Amino acid sequence: MSMYIEIKEFEPSEIVSLSEVKSHLKIEPDFTEEDVLVQGYIDAAINHISGYLSRSVQDEQFEVLGSSFIDVLGFKFQTKKSIEGIWYLDNGEYKKLEEDLYALKNVDKFETIIEYLGDLPKLTNNSSKAVKLRVTCGFTKLPKSIKQAVLLLVSDFYEYRADRAKKLSNSTVTNLISSYRYYH
Repeated sequence: MSMYIEIKEFEPSEIVSLSEVKSHLKIEPDFTEEDVLVQGYIDAAINHISGYLSRSVQDEQFEVLGSSFIDVLGFKFQTKKSIEGIWYLDNGEYKKLEEDLYALKNVDKFETIIEYLGDLPKLTNNSSKAVKLRVTCGFTKLPKSIKQAVLLLVSDFYEYRADRAKKLSNSTVTNLISSYRYYH
């Protein structure tokens, strides 16, 4: 069984910019008093949609650790965009696996697997961290409906911030994004 850790230092590309959202909300570009608030709504909308879809909307990078290559290469949490590297413990030190021994293979629009292309080295270390994978996950091309859903949620958060009794337009957001939901 593997475990994964999100790499916090990773800087994802933005789905919507603050200036795009301010334009959507009809906020003048030079009015900056609520920029921190609006950015918080952007982050909350992205997190909400990612949670609903069970997949990263914005690129995320993970380090996956396991006791075997099968544990690590079977990482199914997300759609994988790229692999930064795979390392394995050999006599107490990590060695990088040759890149021609693995590749990303698209199964469908939701799932990408790591395919082994050759014989993997025999592991000599019996540790829960014997194999390490660094992988970037997210959409290869973000669907426009997801970007629109982020804008709609931010609008709702901004418009109804003082009146939580109002119903948010979650049904519209759900309709826009439900076809991208990942059931694993």
